Amino acid sequence: MAERAALLYCFDKGYAAASLVSAHSVLDRASAPLVVHFTHDGPIDQMRPFFDKLALHPRCADLHLRPLTYPEGVGDTVGRLLRVYCGRLLARPPEGGRVLYLDGDTVALDDLVPLASQDLAHHPIGAVQDTMFLSWHHKAQARDPRRRRRYQKTLAAWSSSMASFRADRYFNSGVLLIDYDRVDALGLNAAMQDLDRLAGLRLPDQDFLNDLFTGQVAWLDPRWNAQWGNIETRRRALPADIRAGWAASRRTPALLHFIGKPKPWQALTGREFARLLGLQQIADLGRVLAMRRAYAQARAKAASDLGGDPFLV
Repeated sequence: MAERAALLYCFDKGYAAASLVSAHSVLDRASAPLVVHFTHDGPIDQMRPFFDKLALHPRCADLHLRPLTYPEGVGDTVGRLLRVYCGRLLARPPEGGRVLYLDGDTVALDDLVPLASQDLAHHPIGAVQDTMFLSWHHKAQARDPRRRRRYQKTLAAWSSSMASFRADRYFNSGVLLIDYDRVDALGLNAAMQDLDRLAGLRLPDQDFLNDLFTGQVAWLDPRWNAQWGNIETRRRALPADIRAGWAASRRTPALLHFIGKPKPWQALTGREFARLLGLQQIADLGRVLAMRRAYAQARAKAASDLGGDPFLV
């Protein structure tokens, strides 16, 4: 029998509820049963009944809830704040194999089973380009010299801490298809857990993963990681062919990823919208609100099936 596709989440107490909603949305739309791995940093005793209820979902083949184990001395090495960021590097299930890692601030709008079984062509991971860095890459080539210098300076800061940095090849680490057997074959598992290497990086785990897997990434369809709906990819700063190539991810995203702030479970006034999302996105107000409604619907469905809203615990 073929191996079940597996999901992996890693979270601290603050993202437990979001991870439950995300996993529930994936299971609700799955065309086949999935194994779900939850790895948590810190106690989550009050949330345990929700995980037990999720395990009864008809599309949940099995559910594992495990505490995150850090290497000895990690607190002194990278500090308490980094413990939150570097978790996904250490969340490998004991079973190994292939997993689809998702950040908790995601919600599925389509069946992710095809993604979980996608051919990586001997690459250890599959990922989608980070839309922020993709945008910065092209803005750094703008005709306006002031704007060009601004973004060149921003990208230079990353280049100073990442030897292999390329903004146009930088991936977002919130959605990763990881083949741990291939990771092992390439001798990258120990390196993936070398937290000392996080020192000096601006986005600790994401920069580190980009540095570690440079040139070894299978690029996934952007629909699988629509970062705030990939609105940034319709900007005129990007060439027409790139805007067109990302059009499907804007029209019919399979997985919404609410990167940055505000998160869709947070209240949002008009003033907060302008301050947190930026005035340039006022033109996208309808689309942004539609994405927030999609999240609200997924949250409500999860609350109904799980016997309560985990955000209210």
